[in-house]
Amino acid sequence: MTSFCEQVLYGQSPPIEPGDPLYDPYENDENYVLVSADESVTNGPRSPPRHNYDPDHRRMVFGPMLTLSEFKRRVVEALNEYFSSEDAEETIGTIKELGCPEYHYEVVKRAISMAMDRKERERELVSKLLSASSPELLTTDQLGKGFERLFEFIDDLELDTPGATEITAAFLARAVVDEIIPPAFLVDPVVVGLGGDVVAQTKRILSRDHQYSRVERIWGPGDGRPVSELKVAIDQLLVEYLLSKQLSEAERCVREMEVPHFHHELVKRAVAAVLDKPADEQAAMLNLLAHLHKTETVSPAQLEQGFQKLFQKLPDLVLDSPNASRVINSFLAQTKEFCPEAEGWALKANGDRAETATNGANGTNGHA
Repeated sequence: MTSFCEQVLYGQSPPIEPGDPLYDPYENDENYVLVSADESVTNGPRSPPRHNYDPDHRRMVFGPMLTLSEFKRRVVEALNEYFSSEDAEETIGTIKELGCPEYHYEVVKRAISMAMDRKERERELVSKLLSASSPELLTTDQLGKGFERLFEFIDDLELDTPGATEITAAFLARAVVDEIIPPAFLVDPVVVGLGGDVVAQTKRILSRDHQYSRVERIWGPGDGRPVSELKVAIDQLLVEYLLSKQLSEAERCVREMEVPHFHHELVKRAVAAVLDKPADEQAAMLNLLAHLHKTETVSPAQLEQGFQKLFQKLPDLVLDSPNASRVINSFLAQTKEFCPEAEGWALKANGDRAETATNGANGTNGHA
């Protein structure tokens, strides 16, 4: 057995015994994989270690099984499948099997941002998924962090989806009503600072009369009613209005439908209904849109979405109504008089490049 001096003389390091500050029990253990620590674990309170097993390497993996980019890709695939199957339990199980609880807040951000480009059915499905995921998949903190991430990207989302702020506020209000986000979240200084207009709109939604019953049905036909049934109700409302010209009664009927995020369909059908009507009926319909905007019954975002749908359907509308382009552009030009936001709308017909509402109305000399 060599002495300590001989070990030092011939370059042999003496063994480090347990209890020595430099002792590392895992020094000769190759059966582990090092990953970067999660920031919340590094800077925040220490939590019990999470161990995942990587069957390919037969090792214990500390931290998430996937990179964040790969996790996002898998979540998008799971959400697309969910929109087809409507099976929330299967979707929750699929995401849990990814073994990345540290990234679960991304489910909130990704689901809501994907629903923005889709219809009310998918938005209702996302609200139901978030509710079903709590707390098994999404904790209150993860839900909150997911919304905070949306707040950070809301300006970019607005560029791609006009009305993104309004839609996000509706999702947040629905989460509060579904009791997966506490009301205190809306008064947290950090949240208010990040959320800005989104949080302010959420508070307005929740402050209205009968807010709980309204918010539970905030996605309109997504609550289970057929879209066709709602369209029939809108058409009947418009026919009755053209007969009576009673603005207050029409406003009351629109509010009682309690489908604020389906008002774009009302705008679209209102203009389409008078494409071949006399000038006085076109003027009456324009007065209705102006009144609904003035009373904040229909938001500027819903007006814009309604006109966007008209422009997208323009090639088909012209087949039945040759004057459709002239009448729609005339409506659009006069909408700018009561809705200043219309000046910056970017509307395009199928196959055409986008152009601002101002340009879209140039060159039209017809009057609604």
